[in-house]
Amino acid sequence: MEKGNVRDGYALAESIARRDHNNLFMTSRFFRDRRRYDAFCAFYAVMRLVDDRVDEVVVEAGPGSPERAVVEKELDAWSEAVRAAYLGRTATGGRDGPSSRELMAAFLDARRQFPVPLGLWESFFSAMRRDLAVDGFETFDDFLNYTEGASVAPTTIYLFLLCAQPDERAAVSGSGGGPFRLPTGVDVAPCGRELGRFAYLVHVLRDLPRDLGTGEEGLWYLADEDLAAFGLSRMDLQADLAAGQARPSVRRMLAAIGKRARRSLDASERLLEPIFPRLTPDCAYVLRLIVNIYRELLERLEAATFDPFGGVHLLTSRDRERIAVQTAREACYSG
Repeated sequence: MEKGNVRDGYALAESIARRDHNNLFMTSRFFRDRRRYDAFCAFYAVMRLVDDRVDEVVVEAGPGSPERAVVEKELDAWSEAVRAAYLGRTATGGRDGPSSRELMAAFLDARRQFPVPLGLWESFFSAMRRDLAVDGFETFDDFLNYTEGASVAPTTIYLFLLCAQPDERAAVSGSGGGPFRLPTGVDVAPCGRELGRFAYLVHVLRDLPRDLGTGEEGLWYLADEDLAAFGLSRMDLQADLAAGQARPSVRRMLAAIGKRARRSLDASERLLEPIFPRLTPDCAYVLRLIVNIYRELLERLEAATFDPFGGVHLLTSRDRERIAVQTAREACYSG
């Protein structure tokens, strides 16, 4: 594997990771170890390209369409490229080309540094395939099963990057620190599940107006059983989007979903208590910051009585900067 390809791949990954100004990229800038930051960019870039491509065709074409079949083949290529990286090989993902090869060269290098379990990636690709095959969810349990790949797996991968430490034996041997490993006794899976559910539920609530704006064949993450429980239809939410205000029954439904998010947040915070002392100061700060950002999003939705159509719940760049400063002050005080 040529070093130039790896460097170019990381540069490409960084450009992909930063282009939508997402919360994870903002928090990951605070990693002191460049290897963690580079690995985040490589892993996130692959997820971002795959997820955006799937969302694009879901919005434009219905289930069973030729367009979705094309993207399914691209998804298979990405999945095979990730599996190849776990075998120590570089393969192209999605659409073939020099940029894809460079990105996967960086992915392979990151995978060697941070041996994230392959099963997490397989779960992610499984969720993406579901998006191509089925629109919507009949039950909330169906939605939770979907989050195992769509959010729990990416969250657990991120926790792996935060918690992993350089292999001390490799450091003693003079090999430059060697691959990162999870410390003995640290299990990121339970916390990844609760944090992933919390973050995704907040995403669904935050982005509901935008997702509804994609149309009837677009992005839909509310369970049919939740709509039925509050006497609602998809058309009702489309009407509220047009009116710019949520009716009381919609607010009650979204509030019920918000309570589920709050329960997952509370559970994740309990699971994080024994993890924080094992983290380096920068990783502890990054983790507290990303949780605080999503916590404020939920609090703003609660304050708006779960009416997302006015947009008052959305965070600006200045809001995120304020939360970053506040989190830093809290960390200094607790230290």
